[in-house]
Amino acid sequence: MKPRVYLAAPLAHAHECRLVAMTLRTIGAEVCSSWHATTEKLDPTDVDVRKAILRTNLADLDRATIVVALLHEGTPRGALVEVGVALAKGMAVVWIQGPNGEGANIFDAHPYVTIVHSVADAVTLVRDAGGDSSTMTGAEHE
Repeated sequence: MKPRVYLAAPLAHAHECRLVAMTLRTIGAEVCSSWHATTEKLDPTDVDVRKAILRTNLADLDRATIVVALLHEGTPRGALVEVGVALAKGMAVVWIQGPNGEGANIFDAHPYVTIVHSVADAVTLVRDAGGDSSTMTGAEHE
């Protein structure tokens, strides 16, 4: 079973997520998140548009087995909500922090979270776990 990955990050980092998605696909992962296809930098102001995006993002998240959260820079408001939803569902979260702990939050202490400090480390964890996300929880990888 191949891993199904949802990428969570600030909207302004959609381009970085597109690059991460390409890398994940090269190791055989299915990328379930679609929000990063956008070129927008700000959340839409129209409530109906936001509702449609929310429905899509939650459906994408429901298909995932692993969340890779790029929280190492920016203001990840929505990404933190997505992480919370994933944790409530019992999903493994690979939490990318900056080298000096940028992106740290009380939820990174959750037993289903594995902290890494680079995208490369996150990709390695996903690859090594294959479809079994239970092998990747609760540790910090340097």
